[in-house]
Amino acid sequence: MSDNHLTILVVEPGKPPYPRQIPDTLQAMQEIVGGDIDATYPYEDPVALIFNSSGKFAGLQPNRLLRLENGAVYQLSGRIDRVDTAQVDAAAYYRVVDYKQGGQAFDYAQLYHGLRLQLPLYVAALEAANTLASPAGMYYMPVGDPALPEEEAPLTERLQAAFRLQGLTLSDPVLEAAGMLGPGADMGRGKGLVSRDEFQAVVDFSVAKAKDTLGRIMEGGAAVSPARYKQSDPCKACRYKGICAFDPQLGCRARGLGSMNKDAFLSAIGKKQEDGHELDG
Repeated sequence: MSDNHLTILVVEPGKPPYPRQIPDTLQAMQEIVGGDIDATYPYEDPVALIFNSSGKFAGLQPNRLLRLENGAVYQLSGRIDRVDTAQVDAAAYYRVVDYKQGGQAFDYAQLYHGLRLQLPLYVAALEAANTLASPAGMYYMPVGDPALPEEEAPLTERLQAAFRLQGLTLSDPVLEAAGMLGPGADMGRGKGLVSRDEFQAVVDFSVAKAKDTLGRIMEGGAAVSPARYKQSDPCKACRYKGICAFDPQLGCRARGLGSMNKDAFLSAIGKKQEDGHELDG
């Protein structure tokens, strides 16, 4: 940024973001958004999001949205922790990394039941914003101080294992040669490897599941139906347990969810689409 200019990132509907320099004036900002401006500061970093303050009422096209079957439009917001990029020959690729305290495995059962849609929705947002690059993977990365096992393996190897990325990796020898798939990507025994069609099926399912969930909420759906998965306690950290009246001592029982691998997940979502009953699981 010079004395009288700002370097900004312009985000337009249906286009990849691009940098631009503008004069550090109110008029220049108004010209960019096409009217009066407003600002929000959603991050801890000193970054402002500048937007048209009356764009919604003026009928301007929304930037990032979900449109439900009934035509209603909703916006989901989130913050991607990290995006790695690489240029392979003439093609551009990226992978999404989300930091998790203590780590988090990518779980198809939690995805299927709508309990963990975060990573695929991040990819969907990047797909909508950037048509010039293709996804190569989506991962959770542990953060914090790991408890390293006491064994004879070198410290470097134990640290790499503790901070190993857990998620989905696009099976592509070109990406592997470019270093986008490792070290650290979840390729152990191939359990995280997926084809391009399988990767996209996960992303598309997550977007559809988010739409379905939003639709149910807006229709007044507020069923008290916690889900118990493996050893988790769905009510342990719930902010609303004091008012929802869900009490096991009164006979209330959480829904038990079974495990699911990739093949079971793909089979389940394929059957839903064939039957015409999407996302009622």
